[in-house]
Amino acid sequence: GRKTAVARLGRVLQALRAADPARVLVRAWDNWPVHQPPTVLAEARAPRIRRRWLPTSAPGTHPTERPWRWLRQEVIPHHRLADHEPALQVRVGAFLDRFAHGADALLRSVGEWTD
Repeated sequence: GRKTAVARLGRVLQALRAADPARVLVRAWDNWPVHQPPTVLAEARAPRIRRRWLPTSAPGTHPTERPWRWLRQEVIPHHRLADHEPALQVRVGAFLDRFAHGADALLRSVGEWTD
């Protein structure tokens, strides 16, 4: 439920800060109810976290939608693997692994990185 999601989001923010203490994190933030409780907002205001408020009613302009569109176009076009979940999991994992040690290409795809 919502209470669990709020607690989980707080832990995720803490873990992200702990994983790379020197890096400033930019988080897409919208009006999702889990983003609103005071405990979550306090974690999100912690040092090295910057929130970018985004509209919830315009998913085409939401940067977090672009990587998923990229994933759908590159990895699962026409859902060819829909009946083969293990194969689909491997392909999605390989797509996400490309960004495990840096996400320059991903940031370029959402318009947040320029050379």
